[in-house]
Amino acid sequence: MSIVTGKAGLNRYKRLDKLGEGTYGYVYRALDQEKNLIVAIKKIKLEHNEEGIPATTLREVSLLQHLKHPNIVEMSGVLYDQGELYLVFEFIDRDLKACLDKMAHAQYPTARQLKLWVYALTEGIRFCHARRILHRDLKPQNILISDNGDLKIADFGLGREHGLPMKTLTHEVVTLWYRPPEILLGKKRYSGSADVWGIGCIMAEMANKMPLFTGDSEIDQLFQIYRVLGTPNPSVWPDVNAMPDFKAQGIPQWKPKDLAKELGPKHRLDADGIELIQKTLIYAPNRRITAKQMLLHRWFDEVREEMKAVFGAGFPHCGSPEYQKEQHRLKYQNIREVAVNVADGAKEEEDRKELDEEHDEDYSGNEEEEEDTDLENDEDVDIGHNPRGDGPWKNHRIMRRAGGRQTAAVENLNVNLSQPMEQDE
Repeated sequence: MSIVTGKAGLNRYKRLDKLGEGTYGYVYRALDQEKNLIVAIKKIKLEHNEEGIPATTLREVSLLQHLKHPNIVEMSGVLYDQGELYLVFEFIDRDLKACLDKMAHAQYPTARQLKLWVYALTEGIRFCHARRILHRDLKPQNILISDNGDLKIADFGLGREHGLPMKTLTHEVVTLWYRPPEILLGKKRYSGSADVWGIGCIMAEMANKMPLFTGDSEIDQLFQIYRVLGTPNPSVWPDVNAMPDFKAQGIPQWKPKDLAKELGPKHRLDADGIELIQKTLIYAPNRRITAKQMLLHRWFDEVREEMKAVFGAGFPHCGSPEYQKEQHRLKYQNIREVAVNVADGAKEEEDRKELDEEHDEDYSGNEEEEEDTDLENDEDVDIGHNPRGDGPWKNHRIMRRAGGRQTAAVENLNVNLSQPMEQDE
C-alpha cells in the first residue's frame, strides 16, 4: 500500500459528518466517490508537532499493512496533503461499548452471541500474536461491531512487534480498567498474555454490560483486582515478589470470590464460560491461557460448526477434545451405518440375481415342451410344468433359497400335484 499525496487523492472522498475526536486526531464519515462506498477517515493532528508524524500513527500504518484478517479492521489507504495525514478505513458505525449501552436495561447478549463475539475477538488477537504483534490497548471502544454482528479489532496505535529476546517495553499502555497486574506492578517485559487479560475483562463486560475492574488509579485498580481474585502470593504467582512495584507488607489479604456471583444474576455465562474467564485472569502470565488455547475451549463448541465454516477445520478451530471425540464417534457411526446399508443392498442384489438365475434355469428346461405360452387359452396346461414359474414351483424355490423347511414345501407340492386339475365346464 502506497501513500497518495496531493489533492487528487483527497478529492476522491466527500466528507459527510464527524464521528469522534481523540488525542491524535478526529474521525469523520466520508463517501468514496469512485467505489460509491462509505468509509471512515482518520485525520491525524500534525500542527504544532515538532517531531512530525506521531509514533502511534506510524505503528498503526505499519502494522495494519500486514494484518489482513476478517476480525481486524481494514485500512484501505493513506493520504498526505499539505502537512496533513489521513488514514482511510472501512466504515463500521458502532463500537462494542455503544452496542452494549444501546441495549435495554433488562436486555443482555445471548449465550450464542457472546460466544460468537468472544471467538471473533480471540481469533483476531491469535492472528496478531502468531505474527508477533501485541495490540496493547484492548477495550470495548476499540472493538467495532457491524450491523450484521461481525466483530473487528481497531486502533493499533499502541500495537508493537515483539520478538526473542524480549526487549523492555513501556508500562504506559492499555487503558487502566483492562491493564493486567504485571504491567500495573511495573514489569518491563511482557508478552501476548497482556492482551489475553484484556480479552477476559472484555468477555466479563459483554456478559453483564458492566466493567469488571473500575479503578480510578493504578493502586485502586490493583486493589479491585485483589478483592475479586484474592491478594496474590508466591503460591499463585511465583514471581510476584520480583515485580518492581509489589509490596507485600501493608496490603490487605483478600480471599478469592466466586466470579459467577461477582458478575451478577443476569449474565448468560455457564460454568464453562466462567472457567474460561478465570483462565484468562490468572495472575502468573506464564500460566495464563493463550489466545490459541482459548479457541480450543469447550465453551465455544456450540458455535464450532459456524466458526469452522469461516476459518476452516484446522488447528485451533478443530474444537475441544470432547468435541473432537464426539465428532469421531459420529463419523464412525455414520460409516458403519453406510457399510451396513451397502452390505444389505449387496445381499439383496445377490439374492435377486440368484432368484433370477433359478427362474431362467426352470424356464429353459421346459422350452421343448412348451408349444403355446398363452395360458389363458390353454385348458390342458399342467400346473407341475408351469413355464412361468408361478404357483407351487415358485413357492418351492423361494422356500429352498431361504433355507426354510424344504421337506414341508416338497410334500405340499406333491400333494398339489397328485390332485387332478379341475377343468372349466
